[in-house]
Amino acid sequence: METIIQSSSAKSHHGNSSADEQKQLANLPPSLERNPLSAPEKPPRNHLDNLRKASLPKAEFKKSIQLLKPRPTLLFKLMFSIICLLAPFTSSAFIKDPVKCASWPCLIFSDDFTSLDHSIWEHMKTCAATGNKEFQYYTNNRTNSFIKDGVLLIKPTLTNETYDDEFLISGTLDLWGSTPHTQCTSNRESGCYREGSKNSIISPVQSAALRSVNSFSFKYGKVEVRAKMPKGDWIWPAVWLMPKYSVYGEWPASGEIDLIESRGNGNLQFQDNKVGNQMVQQSLHWGPYYPYDGRLRTSIRKNLEEGKSFGDEFHKFTMDWSSEYLAFSIDDEVTLNVTVDDRGFWGLGGFDNSTIEFQNPWTSGTRMAPFDEEFYLIMNVAVGGTNHYFSNDFKPPPPWSNDSPGGKAMKEFWDAREQWLPTWNRDETAMKIDYVKIWVT
Repeated sequence: METIIQSSSAKSHHGNSSADEQKQLANLPPSLERNPLSAPEKPPRNHLDNLRKASLPKAEFKKSIQLLKPRPTLLFKLMFSIICLLAPFTSSAFIKDPVKCASWPCLIFSDDFTSLDHSIWEHMKTCAATGNKEFQYYTNNRTNSFIKDGVLLIKPTLTNETYDDEFLISGTLDLWGSTPHTQCTSNRESGCYREGSKNSIISPVQSAALRSVNSFSFKYGKVEVRAKMPKGDWIWPAVWLMPKYSVYGEWPASGEIDLIESRGNGNLQFQDNKVGNQMVQQSLHWGPYYPYDGRLRTSIRKNLEEGKSFGDEFHKFTMDWSSEYLAFSIDDEVTLNVTVDDRGFWGLGGFDNSTIEFQNPWTSGTRMAPFDEEFYLIMNVAVGGTNHYFSNDFKPPPPWSNDSPGGKAMKEFWDAREQWLPTWNRDETAMKIDYVKIWVT
């Protein structure tokens, strides 16, 4: 594969008070004029002098002084204890520098999602994240990405539930933002700003995409994700990895690793094969430049037995990646093992014998190039798109044309909602992630 209008208004608590406020403050008893959260004042000097003048015995004088000293309240002590108890649980994520590993395999990343750590997972915010002209826009709110019972849910919802139907055809979706965590993450294909019209509507679905691009990336190791796929027509879940630096050039020259891709449809076929939520696809993308992609040589589809779905229960998806090979597994069963000879992926793709004169982008790398650089994680749920992932040859075919422009295809999809919306049932539409773990081996 390869956000948010915010408005707020608040009265300032700083500056000059109104005349009425000054008048009310003037009539307050002295004990209520101070901020109750401010530090206690020292006892007046003359009060201590009075105690001394009273000629109290030394022991009684000391006791009187102790009574005047400010003491922590019981509430303060209780709050401090709660903070100390909760401090270890503020994040469920764990990152370790591989240099500090003393034995192997060594766990360098783990998240079991008892909480959602925003310092680890950046939310993408855009209408166009991957160039597949999908029908969702990605946003950051707890409707589309949230923790429930120790599981991360990434869930698509309808845009008109946030706005209304009129917004799709006449509204403005401005995702530019103004702070690091509200800024648009991709302006590809005007992904940061969209205006709706009757023939080219605003994305009718909002969803979430989380990535570790700014917090964690790695080269070589074992990735394990325990996940449950969504159910619902035309939903496209994915857990994948992209290069941190794109050393070898633009996609697909620097590679892409798809650990999990599926489709939410319960009844979708291509020829005699079920290609809905009974199937998961695992792939590598690589090639000198678009549209030349060697994916078909490094891709596998795994179907469950008749009557079962990847949306029924959790499954374990694994990738073993080294300087010699890259292998995928599902529930500990190896599904694909990719190795290359000394010609690398250049030879595997047959680019060296092509009638087209290509330039090899991987000459500076190892034979595993482009899969010899750091990659980061992405987890997202998309909907639809016009890149033929939902092919016109499927049965039933998608209710839009893959040849339609993006906005028109979205309108065709939205106009057919009476067909697909009944298949979207509450949290069943969410991709559920139990944990993500990564080791160096």
